[in-house]
Amino acid sequence: MLNFQKKIINNYFRFSKINIIRVMRNSIFYLIKIIALSDIEKPNR
Repeated sequence: MLNFQKKIINNYFRFSKINIIRVMRNSIFYLIKIIALSDIEKPNR
C-alpha cells in the first residue's frame, strides 16, 4: 500500500514538474515577444 502511494506521488510530481516547465517556457516566450515588439516600436539609437 505504501509503495503504491509512493508511486502515485512520484507520478504526480513528475507531471506537475512537466507542467511547471511548460508554463515557464510559455511565459518566457511571451515576455520575449513583448520585449521584441516594444524594441520594434522604439526608435533606433
